This record gives sequence, C-alpha cells and structure tokens, in this order.
Amino acid sequence: MPAYLDLGTHQLRTKIRGQGSPTVVFETFGPAPLEIWNSVQSSISQFCRTFAYDHAGYWGSPNGPRPRDALRIATELHTALENAGLPPPYLLVGYSFGGPYARVFGDLYPDEVAGLILVDPTQERFIQWLRRALPGVNVVSASDQAREDEWGCQKESMQQAAASRLPKVPITLISASPPASHPYRALVTRLQTEHARWLKDYPQARHVIADNTDHGLVVSRPEVVANEIRRMLEKIRRGHPSADLPSTPGAPRTASVP
Repeated sequence: MPAYLDLGTHQLRTKIRGQGSPTVVFETFGPAPLEIWNSVQSSISQFCRTFAYDHAGYWGSPNGPRPRDALRIATELHTALENAGLPPPYLLVGYSFGGPYARVFGDLYPDEVAGLILVDPTQERFIQWLRRALPGVNVVSASDQAREDEWGCQKESMQQAAASRLPKVPITLISASPPASHPYRALVTRLQTEHARWLKDYPQARHVIADNTDHGLVVSRPEVVANEIRRMLEKIRRGHPSADLPSTPGAPRTASVP
C-alpha cells in the first residue's frame, strides 16, 4: 500500500516494494499517478527493491516548493530516496517526461546511478519540431508559466535536460512503434527518429523498438518494460556495463520487440 514520506517541506505519496540492490526508481510526469507503474512494479519487485511516487501537487502528494522544474523534481526525488532509507545504486526508469527528469537526476548524482531506462521519453528536439509543425499542440500559456507547476515549467525542464550529461552506465531507450493505421503514426515515427539521433552520443546504449505499441506502453505492454528492466538488472549485477556495445562505434544497438 502507498505510504507518505516526509521531505521536510512537504510529503510525497510513495510505494516501496521488494528487496535487493540496485533499487529501481520509477519516474514520470506529475499528472501521472504512481499507479501507472502497478504492473511493472509488481513484476520487478520480485527481483529487487522498487520505488514509485506521486509528484508534489498531484494525486496523493500535497504541493511542494516552486518552480516545479526538472532540477526541483530530481533533487526532491534524491531527498525522498535518502529519507526512505534507500541507498544507491539506483536504476532509473523514466517514462515520457520522466525521461528528461531521469537524465537530470543522472547528471546531478552520477556516482549513484547504475543504469538508465528511458521509456518512450520526451525528447527536446522532438518538442522543438512539434512546436513548429503543430503550434496548437502542447501549448504552455503565460498563465501556465506563472503557476510554475510542472506543465508550466516544461521549457526550463527541457533546457536542463539538454544541458545534462549522463554517467557511463548502461542505457536502454524503448521507442513505441504503432501500426501504420494508428492516427498518430507520423508523430510517433518522428519521435523515434529523434530518439535514435540522441542515442548517437551514447555508444553503450541499447535502442529497443516496441512494435504495435503507442505512447501508453507502460500500461498496455508492461511486459516490454519489465523485460528490459530485468535484462539491465542482470547486466548490472554481472558487472559488465558495456555488454550492449555495438560493433560499430557511435551507433546504438537496436532491437525490435514484437
């Protein structure tokens, strides 16, 4: 059952399950509740300790200090893990906008991160393209910015993610790939392209294309996410972080999942 964790300035509604290191930390955008991870967390907690939570100001967690940008989210998450008595190393699993948050966390605490899994993550080049191609989508108004909540801080958060540098740890990025009939197939394909471009800076990374899935794969295809987490856990525990290095330097290894 979820429990409340005191950060000093406010509380967070959290769910901690399982035993064993590294701790798998689930991260996403504030408007998504911790229950979005239920299936994945239930599966993974059989092999290690897991941590999911509601962001401050959403669902079961009361408001916290503002602005609610990526730096704030990452430092609060670090405090939460400390206060919960969950020492590093951490395997970060960032879904959607949780991807940029996880990247900022990895930049701030590189020695505490054992691996990183990005699940169809928001990507800054894609957001830039989206604003040009579809200016009426994902609009952040002046009033949104004035509230300084997570939605209003998207620009700052993306800038912080773009400036972050990840430690040399195993990285897996899972891209959704819906069928040709999907109404947003073109958008998802563009995001997948930007994922591949971003991964060129991380030659140790593994790129997984999840076929016949859309952006909601954490809920619709939790086994895909759980399998990649288990795969990385095994690699981290073996002590071979370069196991997925591609034969051609600079080109991420790509695999398709039906």
